[in-house]
Amino acid sequence: MLEKKNITIPHAWVCLWAAAVAVGNACRISEVLRTKGRNILANGHAVVAGSKGSSARMIDTGLQAQVADTFRTKCPTRNLFEVQYREVWRQVIYCGLAVQEPAHTNRTVTHQGRYRLVQEMEGAVGLKAAGEAIGHKSARSTTYYANTPEAQRDRKCQKLKNTPSRKQSLVDEMLAAFNEAQNA
Repeated sequence: MLEKKNITIPHAWVCLWAAAVAVGNACRISEVLRTKGRNILANGHAVVAGSKGSSARMIDTGLQAQVADTFRTKCPTRNLFEVQYREVWRQVIYCGLAVQEPAHTNRTVTHQGRYRLVQEMEGAVGLKAAGEAIGHKSARSTTYYANTPEAQRDRKCQKLKNTPSRKQSLVDEMLAAFNEAQNA
């Protein structure tokens, strides 16, 4: 697919590499783009600081050990990916590697891997382990990514709570309809 797009600019490949690291490690693209030489380990992995309340965790950068060690020792303050978030987003969309969601323009790159990992891990090892894997401190955040019926109900209730013109009866009606649909 990428050959058909005729991507020859090295900068574009760096953008796609950064996106691949983010999706493959279920990180936010902002976390990946902040990775500096000093964060890289000799084996090609890196320790990224969490953001938005997430914990720090280890990711695989895709670097071979010798290259990683050289970059780590010679460029400790340099970013591994010297590209901007917007550039990564544009390349991913341009190459057709993700579909832009109308109401979530940024979610295409930043959260795709996170949703996938949580949903896959939920059934295999449970929601708590999935949350730890992506660095969540809150079980509620992980539930949101899992897209479970509980998460859907919580989102509907939260929207209603944030709309002061709605009455409590609407909340009760929605919960009843949701529970009815769930039991059907």
